[in-house]
Amino acid sequence: MATWQIPAKQPPPEVPTATPMETPTVPPELPRRANGPEFDPIPLEQPGDQPPISPGPNPGFPGPPNPSPPNKPEGPDFPIPSPPEQPEVFPPRGPDVIPPKPPEPGEMPPRQPVIDPPTGPDFIPPDPPEPGFPNPVTPDIPPIIM
Repeated sequence: MATWQIPAKQPPPEVPTATPMETPTVPPELPRRANGPEFDPIPLEQPGDQPPISPGPNPGFPGPPNPSPPNKPEGPDFPIPSPPEQPEVFPPRGPDVIPPKPPEPGEMPPRQPVIDPPTGPDFIPPDPPEPGFPNPVTPDIPPIIM
């Protein structure tokens, strides 16, 4: 008769684990302060210190506008009228703009002179505008008729 044998219990296989984390060390060029603050503390005001002199009731804000205008306004005085024996060149408040008179019926209005374009040996014509903004080149597209 055959006998059965139960194998002996073996320990589980060892699983590789990560090495425990090491505490970071401070490089030698950056020494760590012993239980001190990172920044220098702000000195507290001493009770014997005098407060700074204030510029006024509202420091940092402009004061109210001056309610009284200056005694004499700056700028030119109004022109003094000419004596009666001298005719006035301009009215007291400056020259008036007088529109041109309309032409009499049957009269031809004066023509504006025609200005000829510059020519001659010293004249250099301007370069034509380059295509692109604001002179786009458009192909011959017929206009849209609505």
